[in-house]
Amino acid sequence: MSVSPPFDLDQTVVLSRHAELKVRAEGEILVMPERAMRLRGSSAEILRVCSEPRSGREVLATLCERYPEDPELGQVVSAFLAEMLALGALER
Repeated sequence: MSVSPPFDLDQTVVLSRHAELKVRAEGEILVMPERAMRLRGSSAEILRVCSEPRSGREVLATLCERYPEDPELGQVVSAFLAEMLALGALER
Protein backbone atom coordinates (compact mmCIF):
# COMPACT_ATOMS: atom_id res chain seq x y z
CA MET A 1 0.00 0.00 0.00
CA SER A 2 1.39 3.38 -0.97
CA VAL A 3 1.43 6.28 1.46
CA SER A 4 -0.18 9.51 0.29
CA PRO A 5 1.71 12.75 0.91
CA PRO A 6 0.40 14.84 3.81
CA PHE A 7 -2.70 16.87 3.05
CA ASP A 8 -2.43 20.64 3.39
CA LEU A 9 -5.66 21.71 5.11
CA ASP A 10 -5.47 25.09 3.34
CA GLN A 11 -6.00 23.34 -0.03
CA THR A 12 -9.45 23.54 -1.56
CA VAL A 13 -10.87 20.26 -2.80
CA VAL A 14 -14.06 19.16 -4.51
CA LEU A 15 -15.45 15.81 -5.58
CA SER A 16 -14.00 15.01 -8.99
CA ARG A 17 -16.23 15.53 -12.00
CA HIS A 18 -15.35 11.90 -12.82
CA ALA A 19 -16.58 10.57 -9.45
CA GLU A 20 -20.09 9.96 -8.21
CA LEU A 21 -21.53 8.85 -4.90
CA LYS A 22 -24.28 6.26 -5.21
CA VAL A 23 -26.46 4.48 -2.70
CA ARG A 24 -26.89 0.76 -3.27
CA ALA A 25 -28.51 -1.99 -1.22
CA GLU A 26 -25.08 -2.99 0.08
CA GLY A 27 -24.23 0.57 1.13
CA GLU A 28 -22.73 3.70 -0.36
CA ILE A 29 -20.42 3.39 -3.34
CA LEU A 30 -17.91 5.77 -4.90
CA VAL A 31 -17.98 5.23 -8.67
CA MET A 32 -15.11 6.45 -10.85
CA PRO A 33 -13.97 5.44 -14.32
CA GLU A 34 -12.80 1.83 -14.19
CA ARG A 35 -13.22 1.66 -10.41
CA ALA A 36 -15.88 1.45 -7.74
CA MET A 37 -15.30 1.48 -4.00
CA ARG A 38 -17.64 0.55 -1.19
CA LEU A 39 -17.47 3.31 1.41
CA ARG A 40 -17.48 2.52 5.10
CA GLY A 41 -17.73 4.61 8.23
CA SER A 42 -17.59 8.34 7.66
CA SER A 43 -16.02 8.08 4.18
CA ALA A 44 -19.23 8.87 2.28
CA GLU A 45 -20.03 11.69 4.69
CA ILE A 46 -16.63 13.30 4.12
CA LEU A 47 -17.06 13.04 0.36
CA ARG A 48 -20.56 14.52 0.54
CA VAL A 49 -19.10 17.52 2.38
CA CYS A 50 -16.68 17.82 -0.57
CA SER A 51 -19.50 17.94 -3.13
CA GLU A 52 -18.89 21.70 -3.23
CA PRO A 53 -15.40 23.26 -3.20
CA ARG A 54 -14.15 23.53 0.39
CA SER A 55 -10.80 23.90 2.06
CA GLY A 56 -9.58 21.02 4.15
CA ARG A 57 -10.11 23.25 7.20
CA GLU A 58 -13.78 23.77 6.24
CA VAL A 59 -14.27 20.02 5.75
CA LEU A 60 -12.68 19.34 9.13
CA ALA A 61 -14.71 22.08 10.88
CA THR A 62 -17.95 20.64 9.48
CA LEU A 63 -17.09 17.18 10.74
CA CYS A 64 -15.87 18.47 14.12
CA GLU A 65 -19.31 20.04 14.62
CA ARG A 66 -20.90 16.65 14.00
CA TYR A 67 -18.38 14.59 16.00
CA PRO A 68 -16.90 16.84 18.70
CA GLU A 69 -15.94 13.88 20.89
CA ASP A 70 -13.50 12.32 18.36
CA PRO A 71 -9.93 13.39 19.29
CA GLU A 72 -8.40 11.73 16.19
CA LEU A 73 -10.79 13.27 13.67
CA GLY A 74 -8.23 15.73 12.28
CA GLN A 75 -5.74 12.98 11.46
CA VAL A 76 -8.42 10.73 9.98
CA VAL A 77 -9.91 13.45 7.76
CA SER A 78 -6.50 14.69 6.61
CA ALA A 79 -5.33 11.17 5.71
CA PHE A 80 -8.61 10.39 3.92
CA LEU A 81 -8.52 13.61 1.87
CA ALA A 82 -4.91 12.89 0.85
CA GLU A 83 -5.85 9.35 -0.18
CA MET A 84 -8.87 10.50 -2.18
CA LEU A 85 -6.75 13.13 -3.98
CA ALA A 86 -4.19 10.46 -4.86
CA LEU A 87 -6.95 8.18 -6.21
CA GLY A 88 -8.52 10.96 -8.27
CA ALA A 89 -11.81 11.01 -6.35
CA LEU A 90 -11.11 14.62 -5.32
CA GLU A 91 -9.69 17.51 -7.32
CA ARG A 92 -7.94 20.67 -6.20
